[in-house]
Amino acid sequence: MAVSGFVADEVNVSDKIIIEFYGDYYHCNPRIYTDPNTYNTTLHMTAKDKWAYDRRRLAAFYKAGYRVRIVWESDWRKNPEAVLEGVRVFLAE
Repeated sequence: MAVSGFVADEVNVSDKIIIEFYGDYYHCNPRIYTDPNTYNTTLHMTAKDKWAYDRRRLAAFYKAGYRVRIVWESDWRKNPEAVLEGVRVFLAE
């Protein structure tokens, strides 16, 4: 669903909640992409450029009044139960 011109992964309009699932490669996870100048050949941009784009996107969600929870692919792969518990806590806030 689009929010402020950006597509969000999961949106609850009535509660103003967005949950984003960030793939490590597609979103250039900074824990993996330690050099901001690393070029992502799929995105045709550097990690630094992708991070800036994601910041603008998140800012648009926040400006529209949404709360946002980001789940990183590597966190999900490592411990999905912990991620789910974090999402449950986020939803209960």
